[in-house]
Parts: sequence; C-alpha cells; structure tokens
Amino acid sequence: MAGQLSEKAIRYLAQLDAARCDGRWNEVPELARKVEKHAPQRKCLAITARTEAQIAVQGPQRPVTALSDSSKTKSLLSPLLAPLQAAFEQSNVLSEDAFEATVCLAWIQWLLGEPQLAVAQLPDDFAVLLKELLEGDRTIGQSVRVCAIKGAYIKGHSLEKLRAVQSATSTYLSMLPYLSSFQSFKTTNSQFCLWTQCLLTRLCVISASPTVPVTGIDINTTLWLFSIWQTFWTTSTALRSISGYDPRKDLGYLWRDVWFAYYRTLSDILQRESPEILSEDEFLASRLRQRADLKNIEAINESFLLKETTFPKATERNEDVEAWADAVMRNWRVMCGPTWTDEELGAGGKGAVGRGVLDILYRAATKTYHSTQILRHLFTVHASLAEFDLAFKAFDSYVEIVTRGKDDAEKSGEADRALDDDDTVLKTSAEAIRILCRFGGRKEAEKAIEIGDRMEKWLKQHTPVVPTTRSSREDQEDRTEMAVSPKAISIAYRAIALSQAHWARVTYDAKARAGLQTQAVHCFTKSLDPKFEDPRNVETVYSLSLLLAETRDISGAIKLIKQALERRAVPIWHLLALLLTARSEYTTAGRACDAAFEQFRDPSNLYGAEESERYKSDHLNQLSATSMNEKAGHRRTTGIVDRMEAFERESLLQVKITQLSLIEAIDGSTAAVDSSDQLLALYARLFGDPSSAPLNLQPTASFLSPPKTARSLRDSILGRSSNSKRISLRPKSGIAGSTATGISRPSTMATHATAPAPTIQVIDEEGQNMQDEQKHSHHHVLHHKPHSERPVSRRSESVRLRRRRSQDLEKQEPRPATSNGVNEKAPLVEDPPPVPPIQSATHNAEDVEYHAISSDEERPATRNFPPIAHNLPLEKEPPPAGQHNQPPHQDVRLPAPFPTSPDTSDYAALEPKLPVLQERRHKVSLLVQVWLFIAGLYTRAAMYEDAKGAIDEAFKLVQGFEGEVSKQDPSVRGFSDRGWGGGKSVEGLWGDVWAEQGHLARARELPHEAMAYYEKALSRFPDHPAATVGLSEILLDIYCQKIPPEPADPASLLPSTFSTPDKDTASAQMPSNGDLAGNANSTQYHSTPREHHADGATGTSQSQIKPITPEELNRLAARDRAYSLLSSLTKLGCGWDYSEAWFALARAYEEGGQVEKAKEVLWWCVELEDTRPIRSWGAIGLGGGVL
Repeated sequence: MAGQLSEKAIRYLAQLDAARCDGRWNEVPELARKVEKHAPQRKCLAITARTEAQIAVQGPQRPVTALSDSSKTKSLLSPLLAPLQAAFEQSNVLSEDAFEATVCLAWIQWLLGEPQLAVAQLPDDFAVLLKELLEGDRTIGQSVRVCAIKGAYIKGHSLEKLRAVQSATSTYLSMLPYLSSFQSFKTTNSQFCLWTQCLLTRLCVISASPTVPVTGIDINTTLWLFSIWQTFWTTSTALRSISGYDPRKDLGYLWRDVWFAYYRTLSDILQRESPEILSEDEFLASRLRQRADLKNIEAINESFLLKETTFPKATERNEDVEAWADAVMRNWRVMCGPTWTDEELGAGGKGAVGRGVLDILYRAATKTYHSTQILRHLFTVHASLAEFDLAFKAFDSYVEIVTRGKDDAEKSGEADRALDDDDTVLKTSAEAIRILCRFGGRKEAEKAIEIGDRMEKWLKQHTPVVPTTRSSREDQEDRTEMAVSPKAISIAYRAIALSQAHWARVTYDAKARAGLQTQAVHCFTKSLDPKFEDPRNVETVYSLSLLLAETRDISGAIKLIKQALERRAVPIWHLLALLLTARSEYTTAGRACDAAFEQFRDPSNLYGAEESERYKSDHLNQLSATSMNEKAGHRRTTGIVDRMEAFERESLLQVKITQLSLIEAIDGSTAAVDSSDQLLALYARLFGDPSSAPLNLQPTASFLSPPKTARSLRDSILGRSSNSKRISLRPKSGIAGSTATGISRPSTMATHATAPAPTIQVIDEEGQNMQDEQKHSHHHVLHHKPHSERPVSRRSESVRLRRRRSQDLEKQEPRPATSNGVNEKAPLVEDPPPVPPIQSATHNAEDVEYHAISSDEERPATRNFPPIAHNLPLEKEPPPAGQHNQPPHQDVRLPAPFPTSPDTSDYAALEPKLPVLQERRHKVSLLVQVWLFIAGLYTRAAMYEDAKGAIDEAFKLVQGFEGEVSKQDPSVRGFSDRGWGGGKSVEGLWGDVWAEQGHLARARELPHEAMAYYEKALSRFPDHPAATVGLSEILLDIYCQKIPPEPADPASLLPSTFSTPDKDTASAQMPSNGDLAGNANSTQYHSTPREHHADGATGTSQSQIKPITPEELNRLAARDRAYSLLSSLTKLGCGWDYSEAWFALARAYEEGGQVEKAKEVLWWCVELEDTRPIRSWGAIGLGGGVL
C-alpha cells in the first residue's frame, strides 16, 4: 500500500511521525492536514495525531485523581472521542493506524477517570500485537512503538486503579522482551523514552515494594529494571524539558520514591549475601562494584531528599528523612560488620564508610527537629569510630530530649510519637553503659552509674499506654513491664547491674562497695528472670558469674557459668578455669583452658593451615624477626584468629598465660619456663611484631574538628545538654612566676627530717586540684588500674603463710562472725589519731622540736598511725620542706583535665574501630605483660639473668611506645591517660616494668636496690599495687631492723640494669635517709622489732622520757609511710581484694601495737585467700564485666 502513496505523502507521513515522536505538537496539526490531503487512506492516522496534539497542548496537566472530578476536563476531552471512534471504525483502516487510534481512545478514557473503559479498549497482549505489526515488508513508523509502550502503561496503570496489581504487573512485564532488544536507548526519541520511563517507574516501584506481593519478578529482574530506568534518567536530556502533556505527573510517586525503591533493592541484595560461588578475585570485584553502586544511588537519594523536604514544625516529625537515616544505618551495619573487609570497601575501608554515614546523618539533622532517631544514630556511629566524646555528646542530647518528653507524657497522659519508643530508649542507654564500662576509665564508670540510675527511674515511670490503677512500687513495675517488651526490660536490668558492678570495682567509697555489689547481683538475677524471656543470656550469665567470683561466691559462680559454656566464648572458659583454681582444682582448671582452644577443633581452623603446628611446639627458638616478617610479607592461609577483634585475640592470649601459671603451680617454675616460648609464639601469631611498623603520628589538636560537610552543625546538634559539666581550661590557681623549666616530680621516698615526717605528700602529676576533680575522696591521685599480675610462687608462699597463721589464730580464739555472700565487707581501715608533725630535726636528738608535744609532756612508748596525708584538702597541706611561704598550687602550664562528655532490633553494636595509637597501645601493653610474666617465671626459677633479659625487652617496648605517644600528645595527660579501649598508660607500663625489676632485686636479696625500683614505679604510677606492697614490706623490714635503712655501699644502689637507659634512669636518685639514720654503724640491727613498745600507760616522770633518736625517727617514718601507702591502696578499686596488701597492712598494724585491728585484717586475708584464683579476675580480659 505504501507503493500507492506519492512522494509528498511519504515525506509528510515521515515528518508527522517524527513530530509526534519528538513532541513537537505545534507542528502536528498542519502536518496532519497535509497527510489527510495527500494520503486520504491514512485519515485515521491524521485524526489520531491531531487528537494527541490537542490533548498534549490544551489538555489538563494535573494528576488523574484530580481530573476525574473536573467538569472542565470532561468538556474538553469528551468531544474528541466521537471523531476518533468514527475514523477507527472505517473498513479501510490499516492495522497500525487502528492500533494507534485504540491507544488514543484509551488515553482519553484514562484521563477522564474511567479505567474500566480504558482496559476494555486495549488489547490483551501488547507483545504479540507489536510482533505482528513489525513483521513483513511494511515500513512501520516509530510512533507505533511509542503507542505500544504508551498503551501498556495506560492499561497497567488502569489495572492498578482497579486493584489488580498482579495483572498490571503482567502487562508491564510483557514489554520487557521488546525493551531488552535495544542495545542502547540514546538514539530513541523523546516520547518513547518518556513513556518507557513511566512504565519502568511503575514496574520498579511495584517490584521493590515490600507490601505488594507479586509473582514473576525476582531480584535479578528488579535490579535490571532499575538499571534500565537509571539509563533513561541519566541519558535522555529531552525528558527534562518535555513540552506538552507529561504523564510522569500522573505516576502517583515522587522521583525520590523511585530512587529510594532502587536504594532499597540494593540494600536487600546487600543484606541477603549472594549465594554464588566466586573466585577470590571475582568476589572482591563484585563487592567493590556493589559498594560503588550503592554509594552512587545513596548520593542521588540524598540530593532529592534534601532538595524536596523542608524543615518541620516543632510539633511535627520528618518521617521521610528518618526512614532514610534508618535505611543508611542498616547498610552501614552490614558493610562495617564482620562479613565485609576494608579491602572490599575500597579506599578508606570501614572508616571511610562510617565517616560518610556521619556526614549523611548531620545533613539529615538539618531537616529534622530534635530527632531522637538521628541523635541515636550519631551516637552509634561515633562510638564505632572510637570518637567517644562526640558519641556521648549525642547521647546526652538524646537523653535530655527523651527525659523531657517522658516527663511531659507522664503529666499529659499522651505519649509523644516523635520520640523513640521505650524499648529503643532502654536499649540505647544499655549500649551506652556497655561502652562506658568496657572502654572507659573511672570517670566513664561514674557516668555509667548515672545512666543506670536514670534507667531505673524510667522503668518505674508511668507509661501512658497502660491505665494507672495502683500506686505501689510493685504495681508501677508491673505497668512498666506491660508497656515495655520483656526482652528490653531484661537488657535494661543487665545494663543497670553492669554499671553497679563496674562502679564497685573503681569507687573510692569502701563502705559502699558491698552494697553496690548486692544491688548488681539483684539486677543481674532479675535480668535472668524467665518472665523477661531471656533466662539464659550468655552476657548476663558471664557478668553475674564474674561478680559472684569477685564477691567470693565461688560455688555459685561455677554453677552459673556452666550454663553459659558454648562455642566462641573463650572468656567464659577462662572464667571457669579461674573459678576452679580458687578451689585448688588445678587439673580440672587446666582442662577448662584446653577446652577454650579445643572448641575450634583442628588448630588449622584457628591459626591457619600453614601455621597450626607451630603453636603446639614446646621449643620455638626461631621466633623473632623471621617469623614475624613472614606474617607481614607472606600471605598464608587465614584462620579464625585473622577474623577476630583485638579483644577476642587478647582473651586467647590470657588463657595461654593462665595455662602457664597452672603449669607453674603444678610442676614448678622451671617447667613453666620451658613452655614460655609457646606464649611468645602465640602473641606473634595473634598480633605480630609491634615494632615492625612504626607509627607516623602527628600532634593532635585539643578539640576534634567536625565533618567538613557539617562544620556548623555539630555544635548545634550535640551541644545542647544543659546538665553537662563545663570543663574550665583555666585552673583555679596557678604558680606565680612560672618559668619555662619543667616541674620536678616530688619524691615518694622517705623524706629528710626537716620535712613534716612521717606525712607523705603525693600530688597529681598534672597539677590538678584533686579536691575539685574527685568527689568521693581526697586520697586518689592518678588513674587507678586493675592489679598487675601476681607471681605464682609469691602467692603460694603467702597462701601457706596465711593459712598457717589462720590456723594458729583459730586455735587461740573463735573466728569473728561475718555476713555471708556479697554483703560481706572488708575491714574498714580507720585513720588513727594523728602523730604530731615534726617541724625540724637535726643529727642531734637535743635539737628535735615538736609541734604539739613539748619535751615536758609525757610521751608513750607506742603511738597510733597518722592519718593519710593526701586525705587532707589541698589548702590544709603543710608547705613543702624549706618553703614555708609557698604552699602547693596547681601549675597552669600543665594541660587541662581530660574533658568528659556533658536501638532497635539492631541492638548488637559494632565493635568500635579504635585509633591507630590506641591499637598500638593495646598490642604493646599485652607484649609488655607477656615479657614481664616470663620475667616473673625466670625470677621464681632463680634464673636471674634470663629474667633481666625479659625485663630489658619490656623496657625497650615501653621506651619506644613512650616516644610514639610523645609525638602525638607530649603532655602529662598524654602519658598518664590510657584513653578509651585496651592497654595501659605509659606511666602504668613504666610502673609495671620498674615493679618487676624490684621483684627481681628482692629475689636476689638486694632490698635497697629493690626499694629504689619500687620508688621509681610509684613515681610513675602512684597506685601501683605490686610496687606499693613491695615497698611497704621493705619499709616494715627497716622498722623491724631486719635491714639497715641504707645499703653498706650506696654507690651500688642502682646498677646499670638496662642496656639502653633513659634519662629517667640516669637521673634516678636514692632517698636521702642518711640524715635521719644518723650513724648507721653504731646501731645493731636485729630481728626483734618491738624494743620501743614499752607500756606507756603507767605513770612515768618527765625525767624518764628519753628523747627520740634519729635512728628511731627513721624507723617510725618507714613504718608510718608503709601504713599510709597500704591503707590508701586497700581502699581503692585496685586493692580492695588484693590480699598481699591486706596482709602487709596487718603486719603494719601489728608492728604499731594494734593487735586487734591486725587480727581483723588477717581474718579478711583468710577469706580472700580461700577464694583467690591463680590469677586476678581482671586477667580474663578488658571489659568491666562485659562479654
């Protein structure tokens, strides 16, 4: 038929087809007239084209739902039906012209709001019809293809209006085979792209909708649909400025809804884990591509969301932004979780992903008003990046908003729907407590107890959704339990108990410790109540078992911990082993340690195939550089340890140390020394060589800068807590005439007689006013750490000694009654009346003057101990020796104190990614612990040179780490603060090294050399338990005259111990006891300690009172200083259950003539020793009781 057309007709037909396809509707009427003139047999086509132009140019541009009720629309469109229907019914109409007319008729009926008529007008199968039209020799215009896509879209949309979603989906899907035949859509016309995009938009939204069940679309088809849809969006510029009618306005969706559906589809693929088996390279490439696609769609989604949403009113919430934040967080949890690696995420790894999410959250915060959801997500992500200060600023803001909302809801009786629900609030607070207890120090523990108290208030608070009919406390709890899910209540009680148990470990208030432990046990037990649906929670069982062990309920702890034995719970097996050693069941404890490793079955599963045999060997002499470099340079088969977090690997190392301690207890120190190479080899496999990759650290600013994309937002979002403490950068007092020279560290040795002996002054290294910094007491001076490892042989000796003494005491008198369980309290160390301070002293006894007792007064032969010097407020401290007009002041040149910070089903939080320096701190601290443990083994095996070599290794590690810390923070705080996470501070590590050196010197019977090392340990870390006890025992030996106050050869006091001495070693000085001792050679030292303990109660004349000699002054100062050190230590969290300290304190009481007090302390020692494990409970690993 085409051959019967004239050249003009063919040309006009082509021009009309092009104008219709390109949307040039103003040209269509004239071209239709020419076609009707030169090709009258194509009259139906001309009428169809003219009708389309009228609809596109003059038709309404409003959504279908609005058109259906518009009389104007009906008056405009209804007259177009009759001419088109008449032309369609002519007998000589071509099939393609009839098809186009049918689609145009359905279009009009669709616009009139009559979907039933539109569906009845259109063919059943567009794919079959289009295939028939395209077959043969006839030339079919592009408009036929456009009408096929348009008709399929109109029919599918009409079926959706009729709620036949499955039929609509089938109609849309029928066009996919035709669309898949296109290699590229860049050459297609604008109308084809326009209607194709509309069809794909509906199909994409339906396929990605979680609420619309459809069949025939799998995840791969959905992903392909979105990919094609994105192609139309990015390549067709004609769609951006289309003229005439735009069907996209009738979609019923915003474009950002389609993009969000695309993002949701990619998220589903991310969270499902592909079942395909790929090679390693293919798997990595697919992960990188998946991450790039998700990041691209994420950016597009965010741009639409921020552009199209406005800031809500104070009474409203922006649900779209919050839903977007939730979706981003779900993907972040997957990509930053254990199933993805840094390599699979591209440049920056998980850290870059986390910071990108932070930027998104801060931008989302600009479109929300006090959104608890956004603040909760900020807390979570900041914590995962180890930005704990910023995390808890977000948490403080979150708590402030929630607390205010709960108070308002309680008054009004209506819950605020803009706030997080009660379950989420409790779980978020529980996560905050977990982070504070696991990674923080003492200040963080105090914050945790405050959060726990607030959670208790929330649990008892009235909930509007439950009618209030009863007023008792139990009824209030019942109402809460009805309003909050049982699982959330269980989590809340576990967190409350965790905060109380951890605070009991670090509090200065010794009287409150037992009460806190009792409350913690109660809350842990309540968390395991079956009515809360979590009676076998492993974390709760572990924490409660550890608390019971600390409170000496060994049988209860063993019975409970057996319920939690399961795979991947190495700390639980370790705790069971320590519990068994507390009952002297060493063989069974050894089997528990073995079970911690055997749960991984074949060692190749744990360590990797090529390395499994290495760690079972008893003799590994080629450890050092070769094997460690192999680990860095050779890609061996990975094992489970390569996927473990640092603290999980630490738990394996701690179990190995306990195994060696058991070997020492059973077979002796020599056997343990022979197995020590296993410990070093295990460390090398778990952590590598810390010195192999030196850090390139830059000095850090005092305050962390906010994200680049939200530099002005963070303060407004996070800095809203009105209750947070303001940390002043300016101390309250300063030293006048401050010079550029450093402040010398005060000596903790016995002072010269001109000082106010025996008061020992210990000040904070940072020059901070401890009265302002610490609320609970004045006696604490620096950060308190758990006790260091206690040597096994010393423990065994002390056990035997204590038990012999306890047996003797039991024969003499009945044991005093004590309360059972966790209410059992340690004896309180009371401060006896003070000894009058001595203003001055010389070598001659006649020149000794007393401040409160004159030479005419009676002086008893014995005297009570003085109060602890650093319990006094700073203003009441006596002036330093020789500086009566210069009382102590805070040095303003020292840094300000470390500032403290004013979910859902995805409750399990990600492990924080600690900074590089904190990771290095953890590794170095562990290796130092390993070397010092080995040094202790060598010392107890009388292999002193080997012990010295092990201490040398630890010394070098600490010295190197100190240099690395100084590059980033060369301040006093930088050396004394351990930061968030594992490991110890530099000062704490030095304290461990010097204390172990002191142990070695004592083993070699060099007490004065040991005394100097202990002094150095305390000058670095004033509350070091082992150094405190060691020094106190030597001081008591001096008082008892077992050893002279000074060595015979003072020049040999500090030999060159280390091959690489630091400046601290070179400048170490002995305490100047010479002036106090007087003529040491004139005194005969013997082992009868109480020659001066004459009864002073009888009346004596003034002529019988003998003046105090310098030798006696020195002995009394040594005894009183030992008491001061020990009484302070036993009140601290690191010493309240340290039996060596209590035993030494009992000796100090005995030497001071306070026998009854000594007996009370000794009974406490017996109780501690009866339930004491082979290593301290803190050896299980970091975490404050958190599994």
